[in-house]
Amino acid sequence: ATDFVLPPTLPNTRRVLTVHDLTFERDPASAVPTLLTFLKKVVPDSVKRAHHIVADSHATARDLSELYAVPPQKITVIHSGVQPRFFADGKPAESPINQPFILTVGTMQKRKNHITLVRAFAKLLGMGLAPAPVLAIAGGKGWLYEETLELVEKLNLRSHVHFLGRVSDEALHQLYVAARCHIHPAHYEGF
Repeated sequence: ATDFVLPPTLPNTRRVLTVHDLTFERDPASAVPTLLTFLKKVVPDSVKRAHHIVADSHATARDLSELYAVPPQKITVIHSGVQPRFFADGKPAESPINQPFILTVGTMQKRKNHITLVRAFAKLLGMGLAPAPVLAIAGGKGWLYEETLELVEKLNLRSHVHFLGRVSDEALHQLYVAARCHIHPAHYEGF
């Protein structure tokens, strides 16, 4: 099973489970209540039923051991891969944004901490940088994202914050290379 939950199986079936993170345990306020209730029920059960667990990181492996008492020998860490094209090749990138920008990448959801990023960005703009950068947020809408949109409106930043939505791998590469900097302000990540 590649995403937290084992399907029903016959009793003698060997079961390998991938757990990407335990954010719902470490930062429960960042999940909608129905999802939190679901994950708190099915993930511990799936972890218990699994013969072996694949974790994306040593941090997730530690969380599995600490929170669910999974013995370390039952966990194998396999890091997520990065395609070679995401490494800088010295070539200037064609940017989908025609002015200096700060980039953050991730699904718009509460744990990604876009709220703090937007507030910090507003302070940065208040410093009078010339030319003023924009904040580019690449990622689809997740849960509890509305507060970020409301804050952008409240701070009158609509023309300074670009919500790019989900972007292709090619566009993502261009964004990473062309950005002045990349910020990852998440409250918690499994990696």
